Amino acid sequence: MFTLPEEFSAATKSHFEAQLAMITALTNKAFESVEKIVDLNMNVVKASLEESTVAAQQLMAVKDPQAFMALTAAQAQPTAEKAVAYGRHLANIASSSQAEFT
Repeated sequence: MFTLPEEFSAATKSHFEAQLAMITALTNKAFESVEKIVDLNMNVVKASLEESTVAAQQLMAVKDPQAFMALTAAQAQPTAEKAVAYGRHLANIASSSQAEFT
């Protein structure tokens, strides 16, 4: 026959193990999300450096102020679109992580 302290101890142990498993799963998912964000940021930095180098070379080659302004304006639109795409990608990572936590 089981005594109350033994039953309580088994229930406590089972509860503790379940909590530990949940915390481990959440920690793993958080690390996966951080890894995705780091990868995204590394790709963005690499692409930005390459694009900035090309843009700077193009701007330095311009001799006419009107051409300089036109080139600057032309470069602004893709930059804004890339910022929006980055934000969407970051939001997707965050929402997929949040969905798995709930």
